[in-house]
Amino acid sequence: MHRSNLLAGKAATDADLQTKGDKTMTTKRNDNAADNRPSHTVYHVVDQGKDKKFWNAVGSAWPHKDGKGFSIRLDSLPVAFDGNLTIRERNKEEGQ
Repeated sequence: MHRSNLLAGKAATDADLQTKGDKTMTTKRNDNAADNRPSHTVYHVVDQGKDKKFWNAVGSAWPHKDGKGFSIRLDSLPVAFDGNLTIRERNKEEGQ
């Protein structure tokens, strides 16, 4: 199925499905903008001394449909990255 058919909302065929291990996933995307908004923001939190922390937003996260995980997109990585990221639910000001 061509990309244009997927974007037009036509049903996925076997050719549109990818198999990963024992799970099958579809490559069909949901074009409803409200459903594609991330539910969480990914932060790198830097300790700046006595009870001071700097929260640097570095990406976004979307929950999986089964509720057992997240898809994460990092837009940047901090220069002094220590390997720790914090994921927090977005509030109304952040666009959810």
